Amino acid sequence: NIGTFAVCCFLHGATAACYEPVESCFKLLKKNVPWKGFKLVQSAITAKKEKTLPAWESKNPLNFYRTTIVPTDAYQQCPDIPNIYAGTLIGDYDGIKMDIEGSELELIDKGLIPDAKKLALEYHFSRDNKDMKNFHRRMGILRDLYKVVSYAPSLDKTKTGQYPGRFDIIVH
Repeated sequence: NIGTFAVCCFLHGATAACYEPVESCFKLLKKNVPWKGFKLVQSAITAKKEKTLPAWESKNPLNFYRTTIVPTDAYQQCPDIPNIYAGTLIGDYDGIKMDIEGSELELIDKGLIPDAKKLALEYHFSRDNKDMKNFHRRMGILRDLYKVVSYAPSLDKTKTGQYPGRFDIIVH
């Protein structure tokens, strides 16, 4: 997005590769992350192989910082965004942080999470009809990749049906 996580990396002596497809956010990312060793790429990372993708942005004029390739009724089409197929990302990453407005779900489903020691992601129930069965299936996939998978323990009480919460959640 605009580099908040990259600043955290910098403050802890690490570097980061930052991917952001939305031009206005990418401009802020470049201003916020001026350091050598940081890779800044104006592109989405998805499970799709097309070089550009149709995109949607919120209809709410106060919510101008979110763009997605997984539209809902609250979104309207906007200019296409550049895309990199996740299957081409090869490397040994210490950590990956993903908040990609629903694209995480398809990356998990298709086995396209790049190798990393650690993973943190925002799980977008809002892009999956709040389906708890899909959530638990995907957490099983992540458990095959990572020794520890953490999220709100209360989510283990609901195995089927709809997610009982209002907001998307953090998984790490």
